[in-house]
Amino acid sequence: MESRTESSNERIDRHWRRWVSFTDEWGLGSDPWLDTVPEDGERLLLGRCFVMYCRTYNFDREGRAHSERSKQMVSTSLRDAVSCVASSFRERGRPSPFHVPHGVHGGGSIHPRIRSLLAGFESKDPLPHRQKALTPALLTDIHKATRDESEGLQHTSDLVRGAYFFAMRACEFCQTEKPGKTRRLKAENVTFRERDGSIVSHDDPRLIERAQFVTVCFTDQKNGTRMEKRSQRRSGVRTLCPVEAWGSVIMRMVKHFPDTRTRNRTTVCSYKMEGKAMEVTAAQVTELLRKVCGNNGQQRYGISPKEIGTRSIRSGAAMALAVQGGQSDEKIRILGRWKSLAFLTYIRPQVLEWSGGMATEMAQANTFRDLGERTNQTKDKSPTKKRPPEPIQPIEHAFPKFQAFDKGKWRGNGQRDSRVSHESGPGN
Repeated sequence: MESRTESSNERIDRHWRRWVSFTDEWGLGSDPWLDTVPEDGERLLLGRCFVMYCRTYNFDREGRAHSERSKQMVSTSLRDAVSCVASSFRERGRPSPFHVPHGVHGGGSIHPRIRSLLAGFESKDPLPHRQKALTPALLTDIHKATRDESEGLQHTSDLVRGAYFFAMRACEFCQTEKPGKTRRLKAENVTFRERDGSIVSHDDPRLIERAQFVTVCFTDQKNGTRMEKRSQRRSGVRTLCPVEAWGSVIMRMVKHFPDTRTRNRTTVCSYKMEGKAMEVTAAQVTELLRKVCGNNGQQRYGISPKEIGTRSIRSGAAMALAVQGGQSDEKIRILGRWKSLAFLTYIRPQVLEWSGGMATEMAQANTFRDLGERTNQTKDKSPTKKRPPEPIQPIEHAFPKFQAFDKGKWRGNGQRDSRVSHESGPGN
């Protein structure tokens, strides 16, 4: 419970309020824990009905249903509702009505009837709208477009380029509308090193010139891992270089926040405008991306402005590595700090660059000979032709013929079922 964020607790409480309202409508107002419902079948029925209840209705802040939804709740949100209510049951030592009785808690023991219900809803849900990947060409144009703009736009541009090389989430490098568990980076979380590994001070006026490597420490993040570090070296392309981008961010912060102690505790998205401290927001990042992409973006980048957002930065990092072909899935997972294969959802296999040399490799396969079958063949040195295998003769009465069910001819266990006839012939 202590590890939960405020938003997670509110989400669980919200679904629990809906569950309490649901059980009250079913005449169980004083027993939301279902202590008076011992039968597993009845508990499962309540669980399935609650899923339908959530999918169909809108709810007020108290959890009461007040109107039908114009668009039904999607399966991912329903799974979240099931998970939240089930966790509340288990924290009180009660069995979940959505899971197999006596199943392993948290071990994927959701009841098959609930699972099939959710799968059916998923097949009817509209396709998810995922933001498309940011391209290196767009990042380059963003840098060029903001060179002569305000400090705020320049800072935003540098943050976007720096975040790209570490596959960052928006909540890690800029201010978001709803803060979550992830902590935003501070100046002290960014370290520069020379070629021999020695640290370059943030106050060094030749910081960008001397630094060859940049290391970012993620103190707390969505996947629960703390103090996780990732490093990048110079790319050799000045407009698209992690050292250049983060060096520009830090040097601007040194100019705006001269005191080292104050600066180290300041988030990297901070800057000053006319003496007033400001922070780059996720909305400003999205606005910059779409504004630059709006200049013939479909032709130049293969994406339209409405298809990109802050998540495009993270997906762009995964796509850039995937289309090269030389990077393994494991390396992509390490860079983006993914704990599963979730990063595959960021990769668009339909892009032209993804095809790479697939067609060439597929065309080189001349045969799919089964070596095991060839080895087991007996050698026949006779000049005569081999006789073809004899045709397989049909087996009479191999399969029973089913007749219409006759209730009067039903027999119990151990007796022959008159619905099945093993006799052949047209009379059957």
